[in-house]
Amino acid sequence: MREPTRALNAPSRGKGSRGGGTTYRAARQARHGAAPSAAAARGSWTTPKRLIWTGAFAAVTIVGSIYGVGLKTQQEYHEEKKQILESPVEERIQALEARRAQLVNLRRPLEQKREELLLRIQQQKQQQESGGSEPGETPDKSP
Repeated sequence: MREPTRALNAPSRGKGSRGGGTTYRAARQARHGAAPSAAAARGSWTTPKRLIWTGAFAAVTIVGSIYGVGLKTQQEYHEEKKQILESPVEERIQALEARRAQLVNLRRPLEQKREELLLRIQQQKQQQESGGSEPGETPDKSP
């Protein structure tokens, strides 16, 4: 249904400057509910663009954090090196002896594992030579 309305820019007809002419135009449809979101109005063409931007921001953030960690580690290393060089000789000797003790304690279990491995390899070779087992089988652990 059409409503009679006066056109805003239409030339006036009739008496005076205001005129009495009317024109007809279709009524506007009323919007019900919330206005459409900006993303819905733009359409789906922005989805790849949005993904690219998201990936770019994530990449910049990750690279920046890795770079920052590297700088911090390097700074701590230089501070520790400076502290060691400025310390008296007696303190340096004590620190080196403590580090040597730690390394010796780490060496013992590794040597035991190495000896056990060499013993197992030797036992496997002996069993293969005697024809007791196939290469893929594990030998018995009985002494």
